[in-house]
Amino acid sequence: AADSAEAALGRARSLYERGQIDLLPLLDAQRARLGVALGANESDTQLLLDTVRLYKALGGGWQVFEQTASNTRNDR
Repeated sequence: AADSAEAALGRARSLYERGQIDLLPLLDAQRARLGVALGANESDTQLLLDTVRLYKALGGGWQVFEQTASNTRNDR
């Protein structure tokens, strides 16, 4: 989809530069390309979030160790 949107934008830009189309179709092609890129970014973000959720659900994560009272006194 990204390649198709990029190709459509290239065609629209070329036609606009030759005066064969108005600005609006060029802007529509730019909007479509940006929409495809945004969708891909949102998909990547969701994949990463789901990966973290799965990792945590399977017991993974950061371990937090609490200091005991004796360790706290020794640090002073």
